Amino acid sequence: MGSPTSEVLYQRNRLILQSLMDHNPDFTAGPATIQVLHQTYSAKNRRGLRWIDKDVKELFALFLSRFQQVALQERLAELQLLG
Repeated sequence: MGSPTSEVLYQRNRLILQSLMDHNPDFTAGPATIQVLHQTYSAKNRRGLRWIDKDVKELFALFLSRFQQVALQERLAELQLLG
């Protein structure tokens, strides 16, 4: 499979950023990041889109890591209540 098109990179990253903003009110850099993503896509800057893609993947991984930690802590608290 080849590398994703600029359109795919743009849409995927926009959706991920929007999801992060919807689920994490502390993610205040979201709107500015989406604006930079849009400007980079509009300028047909493929290299810039790849850099943004890398950064968004890291942000998403951090979000998932925190989400998993919270879920694990909640589950441990439930188990302690049962024990």
